[in-house]
Amino acid sequence: MSPEILGYIFERTANHEKGAYYTPDNVTEFITSGTLKALILDIFNSRLGRYNAPPAKKVENALADGSLSKADLSEIFYEIQNLRIVDPGCGSGAFFMPIINFLMQIHKRLMRELELPFNPYKTKREIIENNIYGVDLNPQAVEIAKLRLWLELVSSVTNLEEVELLPNIEYNIVCGNTLLGFDNYVEISDLHEFQPLNIDELVAEIGGKYPDHVSRIKELSEKPTIKNILLIRDLLLRLYKTEKDPKSAQKVKKVVEQIQGVLQKTMSGHYLQFLDKRNSKRQVRKASALAELEKHHPFHWILEFNDVFSKGGFDVVLGNPPYVEFGEIDYPLYQFKTAECGNTYAPFFERAINITKTGRYFGYIVPISAVCTDRMATLQKMLIENSEELMVSNYDDRPDKIFKGLEHCRSSIIFGHKTGNDGKVFSTHYHRWYAEERGKLFKSMSFVDVTDLVKSGVIPKIGAEIEKEILNKIQGEKTLSTVIVPDSKLFLVYHNAPQYWIRAMNFMPEFRNEKGQTVSPHNKQLFISEKVGSVEEIIAVLNSSLFYWFFVCNSNCRDLVEREIKNFPLNMENISKEMRRTLTDLCRELMVDYRRNSKRKETKYKRTGKVVYQEFNPKASKSIIDKIDKVLARHYRFSEKEAEYIKNFDLRFRMGEEPDIKQKQLMD
Repeated sequence: MSPEILGYIFERTANHEKGAYYTPDNVTEFITSGTLKALILDIFNSRLGRYNAPPAKKVENALADGSLSKADLSEIFYEIQNLRIVDPGCGSGAFFMPIINFLMQIHKRLMRELELPFNPYKTKREIIENNIYGVDLNPQAVEIAKLRLWLELVSSVTNLEEVELLPNIEYNIVCGNTLLGFDNYVEISDLHEFQPLNIDELVAEIGGKYPDHVSRIKELSEKPTIKNILLIRDLLLRLYKTEKDPKSAQKVKKVVEQIQGVLQKTMSGHYLQFLDKRNSKRQVRKASALAELEKHHPFHWILEFNDVFSKGGFDVVLGNPPYVEFGEIDYPLYQFKTAECGNTYAPFFERAINITKTGRYFGYIVPISAVCTDRMATLQKMLIENSEELMVSNYDDRPDKIFKGLEHCRSSIIFGHKTGNDGKVFSTHYHRWYAEERGKLFKSMSFVDVTDLVKSGVIPKIGAEIEKEILNKIQGEKTLSTVIVPDSKLFLVYHNAPQYWIRAMNFMPEFRNEKGQTVSPHNKQLFISEKVGSVEEIIAVLNSSLFYWFFVCNSNCRDLVEREIKNFPLNMENISKEMRRTLTDLCRELMVDYRRNSKRKETKYKRTGKVVYQEFNPKASKSIIDKIDKVLARHYRFSEKEAEYIKNFDLRFRMGEEPDIKQKQLMD
C-alpha cells in the first residue's frame, strides 16, 4: 500500500467528525509551492542580490544564471538542509509528501552542481529526520503520519545493505493540542524558580558512554531553571535521535521522558495562570484544574520544539487546519485575539503566524468565509498586519469542488510572507471549473493587487485589472444602506441562497408545506424608504449581472445577506429621471418574464413533509437583464470593454455554455 492511499483511507474514515478532511494532492502541492518553494527562491535570490543580478522567478533560472559560485551554492545547500517545516494539524501527513518531493529535487540539483554523490535513500532520510515536523490531536493520525514517512523512505531503497534502522521521528511528529500551550518564551519569562529533576540515577546509567554530555548535564542541573532544563532535554534528544544502538537509545529516552514530565507539568501549571489573566469572566480555578487541562493534551511549542524556537521559529508553517465551531469545543480558546471569529481555523492561523520565523512563510487552505465575512475581520486584519505579501486564491464548490464528497465547501488558500508590517494584499477571482479541468486549476493562477480595495470583513475576490477599474468606478457612490429602513410600505423580496443568479422580486413567490408555512425561509423581505418613491428601480439593479458580480467579489458566494445589498454603491439621487423610468419599465418586464418562465414544483423533506414551491429560471430572462446592465453601464460611465465584461461575467457557468472566449479576452 502506498503512503498516499494509507493517508487517504484514514482521513476519509476517521477525521470528518473532528472537522478535518483529506487534502487532495494538487492542493498540498500548490500550498507547498506557495510557501516552501517561495522561500527557497528567496534564498537563491538573496545570494544573487550580492552580485546585483536580477531576481530569478524560478529556482531553475537562479541556477542557470551563472552568477552563483560553488561557495554560494554550498551556503544555499546548508541553509536548505536546516529548514524547519511544520504542519500544526498534520492529520495523517498529506503535506509531508510534496515537501519531501520538492526538497528531493532541490537536493539532487544542488548536489549535482556541487559534485556531491546523490543517494535517494540517504537524502530522503535526512529530509525526514531534519526538516519535517507535525502536530495533531489524534494519536492514530500521528502514528499513520509516521508510518507514511517510513513507507515513503523505504520506497527509495535500491540496496538492502544501505538500510539502517528507521529514522527516529517520534519527537518530530507529535500528538498534542496545537491551540493549547505556550508558543513563545515571553509568556514564561517570569518562570525563574528551580525545578527538581531527580535524574541523577538515570544519568549515571549513560555516563560511561557519554561522559562529556553527562558532565554538561550535571553542570546545568546545579541551577535547574526552565531554560537550563530545556537545554538538558535538547542535548539528550540529539543523543537519542543519533544513537544507533537500541539499548543505549532507550536509556537516553528514559532521561528525556523524566525531564519532559517535569517541564510539561510546570509549564501547564503556569499556562493555567496565563489563561486566568486572559479570562474576562475571572472564574475561580478548582484544585483539579491542572488535571482537567491535561485531559486536553496541551502542547507547549517552546518545550517540544525548543531547538526550533531558540532560532526564531519555523521557516514554513502550512496545512489544512480543522474547521470546528467553538460551540463544539470543550477547552478554552479565549486566549486568542481571533477568539471572536468563532471557528478553530482562525486561532490556527494566529498560531501559524506566531510560530513562523520573521521573513518566512505560512499557508493554509480554509473556508472562504475567512476573507469575506464580518466575523472574520479580526483574522483578516491580523493576516494583513503580519504579511509583507498576503496571497489569497478563492474556489467555488460548483460545478466541481476541491473536497470531493463535501457540501458547501467553498475555500480560500492563503499564503503569508511574515513581517511585522502591513504589506500588500493580492487576490484572485472566484475560481469555478469542471471536473475534467481540475488538473489545470493551479497551473494558471493570476493574482491582482487589491490592497487599496480591502475593507473590514472583505478581501475582494478580484482576478483582473478590469475588475479593479469597475470596482473603483462604482465605489464613488453612496450605498443602498441610505435607503434601506426597518419598516416601510415599500418592500422587495429577495432569495437569500443564490447560485448563479440573484432573484429579487416585487411579489412573494408561491410556497407552502405541510406545516402550514406559506413563505419560504429563503425568501426575505427588505424595506425601502418611501422617500425613494418606487422600489422597482432597486429590484432591477439587484437582478443585474453587475450586482451579481459585486456579490461574488465580496460575499461568501453562498448567502445573500443584507450586508451585500446595503454595501452596493448606488446613489438613487444621482440616477437621472430617464434612467429611473427605464429601470422601472425593465423591472416590470422582468417580473412578467420571471412568472412566465417559472414552474410549480413539489418535493418532500423529512422535517417539513411535502413542499410546493415556485421555481424560477432567470437565465431565460438574460436579454432583459442585459438591458438593465446597459443602463447601469451608462450611469457608472463604464467603458465599452467594462460593460461587455459585466454582461459576459461567468456566462460559461451561469448559462451552462462552453467557455466564453470573449470574456477571457476582456480579462487580458
